[in-house]
Amino acid sequence: PPGRNDPCWCSSGRKYKRCCG
Repeated sequence: PPGRNDPCWCSSGRKYKRCCG
């Protein structure tokens, strides 16, 4: 799940530490 700065769900805008990583 997201967290780590949100948002993102793996191709939806990035953040989440550069999206899932």
